[in-house]
Amino acid sequence: MLRFLLSFTLLFSLPVFGQNLPALPGLGSFSIEDTGGLADPTFPNQLEDRGELYSAALEWQRLAHSSSGLERAQALFRLARLYQRLGEHQLAMESFQQFGMEFGSSPLVPEALYWMSRSAAKTDPAAAFELVQRASQLFPQDSWTQALQYRLAWDAAIAGHRIPATENASVTTLRNFVQQQGDGKLRATISGFASLIPGLGHLLLQDWRTALTAFLINGLFIWALAYAWQQRHWPYAAVFGLVVAILWSGTMFSAYSLALREAREARLIALTINTQLHPQLPPSLLEQ
Repeated sequence: MLRFLLSFTLLFSLPVFGQNLPALPGLGSFSIEDTGGLADPTFPNQLEDRGELYSAALEWQRLAHSSSGLERAQALFRLARLYQRLGEHQLAMESFQQFGMEFGSSPLVPEALYWMSRSAAKTDPAAAFELVQRASQLFPQDSWTQALQYRLAWDAAIAGHRIPATENASVTTLRNFVQQQGDGKLRATISGFASLIPGLGHLLLQDWRTALTAFLINGLFIWALAYAWQQRHWPYAAVFGLVVAILWSGTMFSAYSLALREAREARLIALTINTQLHPQLPPSLLEQ
């Protein structure tokens, strides 16, 4: 059997009728030109819809490198936005910068500045503010610039910072709303000074448990200080005096901080409930 198989192999390895067997044609090498270009954004869009964001990013990169003009501009823009979704804000900024250098006259530039500023806010707040100023100088009437100015004011309101006066009507509305809510500093000051009587400041803020705790602990050490002073135990009096000073000032600061925290929480709740004040995005030119 083995001799038969060897003979069979040798027979078909020899030339057929004295001629060599024809060779198969080569597969050749892949070329983008052979595909007619990769200018069709359908595939990367489908990948994004399926949640395959990293694969979609690779496809947008290929599309950006293989196309030109409007198609390359859209590919760079989509790639930058996808980087934002992936949390790669530095890469997003680099892609937006490349877009701006190549397509500075594109109507997408105000929108690019908006999203670039949002990425910068994650890594460099100072750069984000500069981008807002640049957008306000170059495109003061553009809807994306207006949205960017409002988003800056909204972030300031959420963080409890002062919202500067501006000609943007929406920002003015937000600023007036926040001012009506108050910053809580007056109430915090009253609560702090009321804590000169330990626990009274927290009592005004309806924090009964902390008020009682502060009253008992401060009262205990004040009594210990008075007793040591009366007995002329000066070392003990010095120690108890230091403890009383720390506890007393800490109680005042605690009441002051609690009032500010409550005011901030009330402001956040008011901003959350009032959905008309939430930031809104203009329609993107890419979706039109």
